[in-house]
Amino acid sequence: MRNAVCRIGLSSLAMLLLSSVLLAQEPSERFKRLDRDNNGFLTPDELPEAIRGNFNRVDRNRDGRISPAEDAAVLQRNGGRRRELPEGVKKIGDIPYVENGHERQVLDLYLPESTGKPRPLVLWIHGGAWRAGDKNSGPWMPLLEKGFVVASMNYRLSQHATFPAQIEDCKAAVRWLKQHAKEYEIDPDHFGAWGSSAGGHLVALLGTSGDIPTLEGTSETDVSSRVQAVCDWFGPTDFSLMNKQAGEIGTIDHDSPDAPEAQLIGGTVRAS
Repeated sequence: MRNAVCRIGLSSLAMLLLSSVLLAQEPSERFKRLDRDNNGFLTPDELPEAIRGNFNRVDRNRDGRISPAEDAAVLQRNGGRRRELPEGVKKIGDIPYVENGHERQVLDLYLPESTGKPRPLVLWIHGGAWRAGDKNSGPWMPLLEKGFVVASMNYRLSQHATFPAQIEDCKAAVRWLKQHAKEYEIDPDHFGAWGSSAGGHLVALLGTSGDIPTLEGTSETDVSSRVQAVCDWFGPTDFSLMNKQAGEIGTIDHDSPDAPEAQLIGGTVRAS
């Protein structure tokens, strides 16, 4: 009994010491940007979608939040880098896919080592309720290891322009990539699109609206915006059912004037 109490006491002391160390670390600038409520910790909802699944591995003391020290420990294990590109992969960043366009109309291109043959491409479209998010992260790293070319794009958000600007941007990005397919050894007949949440909504629309003139924007090219495959991760497809599907656990009134869907289409869902 005495030994058991001793072991319990030592375990508690170890946890207290660990907690004090975790609390003492100065947060990085990236940590501060993610810490939206400025409480010195990160919760799962504050993390980008692409890395949210790693939360439990970073939360070493299992207290349901990531401390600056836990965040720093991950960086240290990765040699100071959060995600390292596979060997031979080249990144070309911030490529405008619309000439003289909006600052958001850019994409990053990730090119595996040349094989001398055209490679299939996957276009990643980020989520964020059509009013947030960016192209800088995504779950597509394994595709690069399999030899896929990956393009990750930004698009105009709802505060910049209302719908259909967002799908017009997606189609413009597809057309630009096809126009430059030979230059980057991309197979223009093997294009896929993948997105989550708002990005899922856009890839679903991208896959079902190929060459529909009213959604093509002001393009002066005859290059098709069709893709051959899409992967829609939990993207909404019927705005009028959002409240019903959320049920009692819903935290947003999707029929209100300030709902993400209303800001996207420029009016309330019911009125539209």
